Amino acid sequence: MIAVAEKVIRVEVFGVECSIMARDLAWEWIGDAHERFSVGDQVLVRILNVRRDSLEDMGIKADIKSVSQNTNHDNLKKCRIQSKYAGKVTDVHKGVVYIRLSNGVNAVAHSCYDYRTPGKKDDVSFAVTRIDEERGVAVGIITRIIRQNL
Repeated sequence: MIAVAEKVIRVEVFGVECSIMARDLAWEWIGDAHERFSVGDQVLVRILNVRRDSLEDMGIKADIKSVSQNTNHDNLKKCRIQSKYAGKVTDVHKGVVYIRLSNGVNAVAHSCYDYRTPGKKDDVSFAVTRIDEERGVAVGIITRIIRQNL
């Protein structure tokens, strides 16, 4: 690993550099790649594509999550509809809040009962309204913000 940013890491594989986006790093949602990776780490990657236009112009596409087991569906069994769970906001995009619950489940909230707006890295209380087996996420509402990351 030669570089780490919030939403991307850069790796060098047999002399060829490649960026790996956050969505390809792990099955669970990652809000900040710095929390898991650092420069100098060695990681197992799967090469998805190799491009070679000339000896000097080569590129690869790689990911990390495909070499690990997807536990999203097993983790979803830990969630019950109308139950509340604590979690940490990993991202907010176009009004949709993405949360990593403390029991290991990825969750999506479209609304918030707290008067404050949830932000990245906030600890929140999340009530499950339904389970989306197809996408492997719990869908629900943020009932309150426990601790804001200011």
